Amino acid sequence: MRFIVDEYTSISFAYFNQKKNGFIKNLCTLMNKWKEEGRAAKYVRMDNAPENFKFIQIANGQQWNLNLTEEATGTATP
Repeated sequence: MRFIVDEYTSISFAYFNQKKNGFIKNLCTLMNKWKEEGRAAKYVRMDNAPENFKFIQIANGQQWNLNLTEEATGTATP
């Protein structure tokens, strides 16, 4: 399960995927839609799991070019 919270509007989104890295394409698509609507995300706060680092690489790559800044949180932190 992937839980996304927009801190500016307090809107949250929940997604279920079969695999840990199954969220990458869906989240890139969602954030690209926001970017096209003029509501681009600037920061992404997440833990230090390998699939999250892969997401940042793909999101900031040539295909998506979302220009996200990663804010990593430590394990077991609120």
